[in-house]
Amino acid sequence: MTIASFEDAFRAGGGGCLRECRCGRVFYDTANSWDWNEGELDALDANENATGCSFAIGEILIGGTSYADACDCWHAVASRYVEFFDENAERIAAYYNAERERLQRRLAEVGAAAAAAVEAAAAFDQAGGDEAT
Repeated sequence: MTIASFEDAFRAGGGGCLRECRCGRVFYDTANSWDWNEGELDALDANENATGCSFAIGEILIGGTSYADACDCWHAVASRYVEFFDENAERIAAYYNAERERLQRRLAEVGAAAAAAVEAAAAFDQAGGDEAT
């Protein structure tokens, strides 16, 4: 797995005009038309902690923490995850295969219970819907 693959997998959806990263840096889109408040864009341009970008700013979610996709601080965190995934690929695959089997068994149980309920309802309806019969 590469950082690019990780980014694709953990991207949280669309982008916006502005995002503050977990590290505190602020990223804003200078290329698209946004409804900036008066003076807001000038303040961002003057903020040395803010970086203008030529694209909408997206979000990367890693372990419940939000990062701006334009920031590079999340790369070190992602690299640790990628290393873990790569080193444990067989174990992770075994885990997901076991989970799939468990869920398939549960689905079969739920399906059998639903089929029994449908049969009981049909028998009830055939009997005229009277609980006493």
